[in-house]
Amino acid sequence: MSLKIKFLTFFIFVAELFSAFREVNYTAKSAGLACAYVAVCEGIDSLVFNPAGMAKTNFSEVNFTHSKLFYGLEDVDLQTNLFGYIYPVKNIGSFGLLVDNFLSHNYKEYVVGLYYARRIVENISLGLGVKYLLHQYILDKRTETDPVFLNSKEKGDYTVDFGLITTVRDVELGCSFKNLTQPDVGLKTKDIVPMQVRIGIKYIFNELIFSRNLNFSLDIWYRMQEWGDTQEKFNLAGGVEIPVSHYLLCRAGMNLSEVALGFGFRLPEVYRINFKLDYAFLFPLELKSTSGTHRLSFGMEFGK
Repeated sequence: MSLKIKFLTFFIFVAELFSAFREVNYTAKSAGLACAYVAVCEGIDSLVFNPAGMAKTNFSEVNFTHSKLFYGLEDVDLQTNLFGYIYPVKNIGSFGLLVDNFLSHNYKEYVVGLYYARRIVENISLGLGVKYLLHQYILDKRTETDPVFLNSKEKGDYTVDFGLITTVRDVELGCSFKNLTQPDVGLKTKDIVPMQVRIGIKYIFNELIFSRNLNFSLDIWYRMQEWGDTQEKFNLAGGVEIPVSHYLLCRAGMNLSEVALGFGFRLPEVYRINFKLDYAFLFPLELKSTSGTHRLSFGMEFGK
């Protein structure tokens, strides 16, 4: 991590959990699959994991997500909020807007992104996004005179995401490249946001005895940062989504740092609006004294 983080006692704890602008903000749907989502990608989570997934969207969609991270840790309040909107235009492509934040007592991150995706041939879609990353430090008496924060308490920069999805029968393959330009968000010295490469596969089991259209997904991703051990840079995740009925979906997943469980409700259509409610619970494998992370998402799909 960069030198400035050492001057914030509270943020040292946060930094052990997340590097700057790491993927910590996503909907409860992908959280229920432990983030094995780069090939599954559809809807709002495409803006987070793989913008090419927007090309699957046939109707405009909006989503609001709130997450409480590591609930139960004493004197710690970590949360994220996300707003996403996708608007498809026939024969042109799909456009997306993402606004999210990560909040703690001493540190805040904000991301605003604009995205575009299009199906270029029958089974291949591409997506591109431009986003602005901003982080801010909230100083106390011990840090307000520190020379690291002499000129500013915040810094932001632009970067680019790119993604691809292809379909072969019941198999979908996806890959994405995040933070391609590796922006510098350092206050006094360089603080580079590393590029992340992610690949994944999704397979649909159509004729199982207990369920049809069961989705299994597997992701591998690598964050090209110079600091941290292998676990900080690399992760492997698997997830499964089981349609219990037309209105209820159950999800489970696991990656190298947490176990995930979740469900989704698809409520009956009202005035051509489909309402979606998703919840996910994630339990960390190494962090003690916490009852886990809770994510709740509310979405609407228009015009079906």
